[in-house]
Amino acid sequence: MAKIYLFVSLLLFALKAQSQTTGFADLHNSALYRLFATQRLQGLESKHPPVNLKAIRQLNTRLMVFSMGVPRFSMRHPDTVHIAQVVAFLQRFKTHIQHKYADFQFIDEHPKDRSKIRWMFALEGTHLLNGELHWIDSLHQAGVRMIGLGHWFHNHFIVNPSDTTYQNRAPEMINDQSVLSPRGKALVEYLIAKKIWLDVSHLRNTVFAQVIALNRRRVPLIASHSNAYEVCPNSRNLTNVQIKAIVASGGLIGVCLHQPLIAQKASEATLSKLVDHIQYLIKIAGSTHVAIGTDIEGLIHPPKSLNRLEYMVKIAEEMQKRGIKTSVIEQIMWRNVVRVLGGH
Repeated sequence: MAKIYLFVSLLLFALKAQSQTTGFADLHNSALYRLFATQRLQGLESKHPPVNLKAIRQLNTRLMVFSMGVPRFSMRHPDTVHIAQVVAFLQRFKTHIQHKYADFQFIDEHPKDRSKIRWMFALEGTHLLNGELHWIDSLHQAGVRMIGLGHWFHNHFIVNPSDTTYQNRAPEMINDQSVLSPRGKALVEYLIAKKIWLDVSHLRNTVFAQVIALNRRRVPLIASHSNAYEVCPNSRNLTNVQIKAIVASGGLIGVCLHQPLIAQKASEATLSKLVDHIQYLIKIAGSTHVAIGTDIEGLIHPPKSLNRLEYMVKIAEEMQKRGIKTSVIEQIMWRNVVRVLGGH
């Protein structure tokens, strides 16, 4: 009996150790705004915030997408936060990473070192651009390799169909009737030309369909932090049609930890329910198109069991408990992101 107990204990330990060393990639990590708001380049070095260097390293992270999500400001007073401030901060933080964190490597650098943590910047929403495409070049130079076309509100690129020149600056949320303005269509083309990934999270039905049509499968589309509408009917989640369109482009869907996107009731937004989303997405999209996009430290409410980056290992453990193959777990936890974004 003692031998059986010892064997089971060792087996469980081995399984846990295996899940802990599987690796990790985050399609949408929101710690960057905290660093920007506090202007603390060394902000990842503290162990107290949910996202920190120790956790990134502990997870055997292969690729991190640090996303800059600047909260909505009044479009009547667009200089509340100016894009130039964001670009300057990204440039300084990029230099800080390159000089201070020897185990990190920017995603474009060659030769690619598999032992290092690959990383890139993203911009969540295009409202800061104020309709000016020339800022894309500055963002690219600063290290931005993915841009979310929309966040929550209309801007010069995503508009009310009755106001395609964006004359009405009153805050108005993106909805199913919202469309790309002529500038918005030009933005999509410019991002494709610059080889900046298009992030379609936060888009609604009409705009999403327009982006699909404009893209014509030229580049993989990324839904960096979205879940499945059929599992949780929230307008921020993806319908089966949208999921299949992303798959057809060769893109990725990163499951998000925000409780309202996991379940309609907060009490039901659990780790188990999140893995329900993963399993559903595997069923509709196939395992090669599913990933993790935590949105940790964004304006979200994650389940308590997943409110720190180091807890992401629990997702792998839950998938393992459900009998999901190790190869599939690795695809979702990191391999798909690395394959599509080119991390290794």
